Amino acid sequence: MKPLVPFVQVVLSVPSSDFAVYSKAASRLAREMKSEAPDIRGLMTHTLSCRDERGLVEDYLESIGWVIRPMKPGRSRWSPGRK
Repeated sequence: MKPLVPFVQVVLSVPSSDFAVYSKAASRLAREMKSEAPDIRGLMTHTLSCRDERGLVEDYLESIGWVIRPMKPGRSRWSPGRK
């Protein structure tokens, strides 16, 4: 039976230090949520999915220090320069 939502399989390589962050976060969630907590793979999948285009763009630009101007109707918020 086909899944209701089509999936794309992605192979992702991350630095060990970033993987350690997900590992620690998964451990903290396990302490809080017990058996309902996601494992590392589930946490990473959730981080990469359940997102909208605008949120992804804003998070990325903010993380690299790109200036995000106040929103004007019909205009983009993103400036062509860094902070």
